[in-house]
Amino acid sequence: MVIWYYNHYAGSSRSPKDGRSYYLTKSLKKCGHSPVVISASFHHLHKEKSQIPQRDPVVYDIIDGVPFVWFKTPNYLGNGLKRILNMLTYSFRVWQHDLVEELGLRSPDVIIISSVHPFHFFACLKWSKKYNAKLVFEVRDLWPLSLNLLLGLKKWHPLYILLALIERVGYRYSDLVISPLKNANLYMEAKGLRKNNFLYIPNGYINDFEWSRNSSLDKQLKVIRAKYKRVVMHTGSMGVPNGLELFVTAANEMSSNSSVAFVLIGKGQLEENLKKMSDSEHIYFFDAVPKREVLHLLSYSDACYCGSQNLPELYQYGVSPNKIFDYMLAKKAIVLAIDSPGNTVELSRGGICVKPDSITSMIHALKYICSITDAELQRFGEAGYNFLIKEHDFDKLALRLVERLETL
Repeated sequence: MVIWYYNHYAGSSRSPKDGRSYYLTKSLKKCGHSPVVISASFHHLHKEKSQIPQRDPVVYDIIDGVPFVWFKTPNYLGNGLKRILNMLTYSFRVWQHDLVEELGLRSPDVIIISSVHPFHFFACLKWSKKYNAKLVFEVRDLWPLSLNLLLGLKKWHPLYILLALIERVGYRYSDLVISPLKNANLYMEAKGLRKNNFLYIPNGYINDFEWSRNSSLDKQLKVIRAKYKRVVMHTGSMGVPNGLELFVTAANEMSSNSSVAFVLIGKGQLEENLKKMSDSEHIYFFDAVPKREVLHLLSYSDACYCGSQNLPELYQYGVSPNKIFDYMLAKKAIVLAIDSPGNTVELSRGGICVKPDSITSMIHALKYICSITDAELQRFGEAGYNFLIKEHDFDKLALRLVERLETL
């Protein structure tokens, strides 16, 4: 099958953030299929000003054997109007450019539209009709529900109304809907999705990623590791959705325990507020590091934290934070503060799950995880790692997708 995979924010080995499309595509190639990733020349997940020096509106590229098409999009900073312009530019170029006629690509048998935002859905629907291709709607986030609950976007807002329209059309006219959110079908069926038209494809781990054996933070973390009996670590974004106020508050409450350190590595809009909240000498903050250093940094920890805002009405449909897979790959016990039934930590028995609205439960979980033996911590870590290998290998996920596509 020829598979066109439209993902505005697709990463690659050059820029590894949001690598789901890239690694799933590599695995689809192993299955004997012919996928192409179609992405944007610039988006905010790229650290550099532009991933490739691009003047032409459309550029064909091959990265590690994976074909890419890059649509030229404008640069931006932050979450203002320029970011929206970037989204709309990408969506317009999807509508505008026939990749068969312009680049000589083989006509698609399957078109996957990944909804990191859904504005290009109608363009993908257009090409699926022209080339008689099956249309697969990959829902990464539940729009507009996420914007309503996370950012307070009102239901009468024009953006909410537009996203709700696209959502319903997407569920109705797609041949298949896939999502890394395990229970998302419960939400989608109430919005028009046909029963049995949903396939759960979770995020995967990267089995051939080139992890670094050292880090710019080695010196500082070696000092912390030598000073404390237990180190609890959080890596990644310090934003509103990440539930770090709960983590820092609990760490403050445990400040009398001089044998436990809490380490936060990353950046985000709440970083300065979190530092102001911290009134314990045992809490440490460090800047973000490149993705390739993360697994090495986790070797300095005994357990890891992942959290969220207290939004059970959103997270009941599932969560799939990539940092959990990093933690599992490092064989670390996990404290998860997300109210989401059937989450990965719960299913794997790789750690402790607590409600994100209970500081008492959070403190109890942290005290417990820091009091158990090394062997008990290792059992948590091994359970998570084994579950990761069994359930989240990209080759297995690609095979699951192919088997379903062949029935359409």
